[in-house]
Amino acid sequence: MSRKTIVKFISIFIVFGILSFLIQKIFNINLDTLKNLITSFGPFAPVFYTVMLFLGLSVPLNPISDFLVVSLAALLFPPLTAVIATFCAQFLALTTNYWIARRFEHIVLRKITSADETESIERLSKKIRLTWIFALRFLLPLTAIGIDIVSYAAGTARINYKKFMLVSLIPWTTYSILFFYSTSLVEQISGKLFFVPAAILLGISLSIFVWFRTHRKHKKMFEDFKIKD
Repeated sequence: MSRKTIVKFISIFIVFGILSFLIQKIFNINLDTLKNLITSFGPFAPVFYTVMLFLGLSVPLNPISDFLVVSLAALLFPPLTAVIATFCAQFLALTTNYWIARRFEHIVLRKITSADETESIERLSKKIRLTWIFALRFLLPLTAIGIDIVSYAAGTARINYKKFMLVSLIPWTTYSILFFYSTSLVEQISGKLFFVPAAILLGISLSIFVWFRTHRKHKKMFEDFKIKD
């Protein structure tokens, strides 16, 4: 991918990131605000949480932090409820992102990229494989920035939808189960340990990234994304 294309996408990300930050400040979006909002729905709080997380995963650079919303679910709901609600939100978001990319990628790309840049991105999308998607889903930072790049790439490459969902949901659901049940367990020991499971899972994610970057067998996965002049 050319350096010019990378710079353009980074610039767009920065602009939306600043707007997202300003919205958070203007509307005072913080932990207490979100907690009160979710709990105000009473027995339907898990449903509202599902909607919030869905919007966070499907609306690029949503001003509401996905990590904050998921952490609140761990704080407010029993582990099983949190896992099921999170699964529903992820399923809906993955479906939305995949089909938006599949149906409208040509229109969007032509609006923000030149003909040569569009062709370069399309060539890159053809190299996407199910094994890559499965591995990349374990890298939490890729989905923490508010842009589901993996789903967009899969939709652009027209990867089989059912297989795409399978290789995406297995890693994400595994993380959800580990996170919600371990968080519930450590919280019973001490509230000060609440964020320890999240930190451990993030460390695991970064370790996986380093392993793929250094392991010769899988190194080509990242070589295709190298910046070219």
